[in-house]
Amino acid sequence: MSANPNYLASPSYSAIQDAIQIKVDSGWQSQITTFHPILASIFDMGHNWNKSLIQMAGSTKVRGAILYDELAHLTPETAGLAGSEMLPRDLMQYPDIEGYTHAEFEMAYLQTKFAMTPKEQMIANGARGNLLDAKIQTITEAFKRILSQSLASDRAQSEKYVGGLDHVLSTSNTVGGISQASRAWWRANVRTGTNALTASHIDNDYDAITGIRGQEPDLLLATQNTTMNVYRRIADFIQTPLRLTVAPDANKGLARYGYKSFEWNGMSVVADTKGTTGTYRMLTTNTWHVKGSKSPKALEPKRIQESESMGYLFSMWFCLACLEPRQNLRRAGITS
Repeated sequence: MSANPNYLASPSYSAIQDAIQIKVDSGWQSQITTFHPILASIFDMGHNWNKSLIQMAGSTKVRGAILYDELAHLTPETAGLAGSEMLPRDLMQYPDIEGYTHAEFEMAYLQTKFAMTPKEQMIANGARGNLLDAKIQTITEAFKRILSQSLASDRAQSEKYVGGLDHVLSTSNTVGGISQASRAWWRANVRTGTNALTASHIDNDYDAITGIRGQEPDLLLATQNTTMNVYRRIADFIQTPLRLTVAPDANKGLARYGYKSFEWNGMSVVADTKGTTGTYRMLTTNTWHVKGSKSPKALEPKRIQESESMGYLFSMWFCLACLEPRQNLRRAGITS
């Protein structure tokens, strides 16, 4: 595999491949936001998608500026830094001082493929409707599975894997090349051993994050599992009268209770079906940034060995980076 993402531009396209690429490009942006709630939030903000991280020339790595202005007012002891590693007040004036003016992340290279028999290729060349739609769905679902499962994990970001939220929401992992264990200003908030969840837990966590720099968290991912439904537990804290919803005109007089979405202190509360049981993640989404392909790109098709079928390979580069871990929080160990 080449180390340069620019090699993705394929020198030749078949007619089928070209048709599939057009369809993938047109539908990708409207679908990627369904892969994980944090992607929907970042995409809605716009400025954090493909704009806030700078790709290093000829490399699979990207850099993001760390804007901790208040560190300029701290002594090395209170900041948790050695004297030579103090950050300047305006980091943008100094592109690189002692290697601590930026965080550096790997971009993951993801691939998926499908095969087409000679008969399927003939059908696709003639009438490209349902067959190509099915193939495109295969591509989309494959990337959706890869991204959603990766983001729900605690795996580190690498050239092979997209990093998980729980890897960032830690007190000891290295994120963006900076150790959370030795750099308190880079450390995410983690609460463990919660046992019985109360409304005060949520409010205190919210206040703790907001008090750091005045930025308010806006997304609360609550796990929803059969053994412990944290999402439903949070919903139950809301008084019953406040859960009454207005029935449509066609059903006047019919009282409807419950809801599929709600907010807590301005945070969108979203059910997380893939996260670790008994946890919630309180996220400040403008601290998260995406860098990657606008859509999966088609590589040159290759004949499958000992077969007349053709293999159509699609690939994309993707990186989810957090430039302020400490403005995010993970609460674990919720049992009731």
